[in-house]
Amino acid sequence: MARQYKACLTKVLDSTPPVSFLDELVDWGSDAPDEIFRPNSNFDIYSSVAAQLGPYKSTVHRKAVLRWNVGDFPLPPKDTRYA
Repeated sequence: MARQYKACLTKVLDSTPPVSFLDELVDWGSDAPDEIFRPNSNFDIYSSVAAQLGPYKSTVHRKAVLRWNVGDFPLPPKDTRYA
């Protein structure tokens, strides 16, 4: 059964992600180890989007918010490009 995406297919900078890319992210996130998504003391990608997508209620919630195949994605504390 094909997955159905709604908000993920919203245009950003005049383009939308290919469905195959979204499927790959979902497949990877489903099998990725939970420790990648657990809270930590680093200022990371979760920290930068907490106001919009948090508060995170569980590891499953964090996993659903962002699936990143490199694990922790730290940002410099003074970097406001992603704020």
